[in-house]
Amino acid sequence: MAPELTARGLREDALKPCQFQPWIFIRDPDFRAKAQRVLDLYARIFGVVLLGEDEYVVSSDEKTSVQARCRCHPTLAPGRARAMRVNHEYGRGGALTYLAAYDVHHAKVFGRCEPKTGIVPFTNLVTQVMNTEPYNSAKPSSGSGTTAPLRTIYWPGSTDTPADQQEEPSVALAA
Repeated sequence: MAPELTARGLREDALKPCQFQPWIFIRDPDFRAKAQRVLDLYARIFGVVLLGEDEYVVSSDEKTSVQARCRCHPTLAPGRARAMRVNHEYGRGGALTYLAAYDVHHAKVFGRCEPKTGIVPFTNLVTQVMNTEPYNSAKPSSGSGTTAPLRTIYWPGSTDTPADQQEEPSVALAA
């Protein structure tokens, strides 16, 4: 059957197995307000205040259980009249967690792989970001209004002063 006939048949048929529209039913009654806070930050607005050029919105996330695979044979570079050659065999390297942070307004991505998820791997990601200019001179905070240093007092090995002895931030930047 010609490709044109197949395409026309699929367009005209009542059943369209390759076309679907997924839908997620939102159950949280406060979803609109919560989403609006994040969307406002992406639009450089915190509450009713516009963010300055020296304020940053960094969003982070993790992908757990990424299967690490290592090629058994080296990839061969393309040569004259020969395409690049990549062998299909690989060895398993176990499951890793990929953590990433994204500067929403400057399109900078930071990423790292860790053996597992948790506070320590997340702290490693935050340290990676905060040791880079211009973030290392920024005042860290979170969308919940609690500064990152305040939240770290409960983390292993922390020597920060208790939360009730520290000031609340005037502006929270990250969602």
